Amino acid sequence: MKREVIKIEKHLYENKNHTVRTEYQVYYEPRIYNIKTPSQLTKREKVAFKEIGKTIFHF
Repeated sequence: MKREVIKIEKHLYENKNHTVRTEYQVYYEPRIYNIKTPSQLTKREKVAFKEIGKTIFHF
């Protein structure tokens, strides 16, 4: 059973040494989400980010 991605967010965090850490929050129906690194994203999730994705900065 494949779950449909309803929302995907890219979160950028600043580390102590001023580098950037990237995390993706992938939301599925019904209100479930997973936190993933860029290398953990599937092809479907990468396409979904291009279509409905949003970038959030935490600086």
